[in-house]
Amino acid sequence: MPPFLVPAPGSFPEEWLVMRVSEVNGAELDYWVARALGMMPTILRPQGRPSCFVIPAKREAFSFAPSSMWSDGGPIIDRERISFRWDGFGATRWCIAVKQGFRTVEANGETLLVAAMRAVVIDQFGDLELHPVKLPREGSY
Repeated sequence: MPPFLVPAPGSFPEEWLVMRVSEVNGAELDYWVARALGMMPTILRPQGRPSCFVIPAKREAFSFAPSSMWSDGGPIIDRERISFRWDGFGATRWCIAVKQGFRTVEANGETLLVAAMRAVVIDQFGDLELHPVKLPREGSY
């Protein structure tokens, strides 16, 4: 039987790469939340660190950080009727449930906002179907 071959990094098309939502944080999580909500996001580095921006038609771009800013994430939690429960056993993670019709989506996160936004993304795309976002290089806009 031939040995199992693992392709070297970069030896297969990038669109084949997938990641779990539970591995996504920061600007990349914000990007996927925006996509789940039907927005057209982009990631820029205006102050040296990646940030998600949404550029609506005929308007100025605005920063969008629902996984870290209650002003962005709170309305999504209300609209999606996301409920929270603590994931016990000494864990420092929140566990949440998003109820949509007959189905319940659960996600974990280090904060309420991270857990809630992961649940929004899982509800829209599933837990294994995200392709990594190309983050801009340092100093790019």
